[in-house]
Amino acid sequence: MPGGERHWNDDTQRWEAGPPAAPGPAASVPAPPPGWAPATGP
Repeated sequence: MPGGERHWNDDTQRWEAGPPAAPGPAASVPAPPPGWAPATGP
């Protein structure tokens, strides 16, 4: 995927081009512990 970063948009339930939008209120939540990762993909 040349030049392409994609991210899953929970609002639209689809993959979108580009990096994720600037984080909202969730940004105040502490970072998860090392080694933890969210489920990815649809």
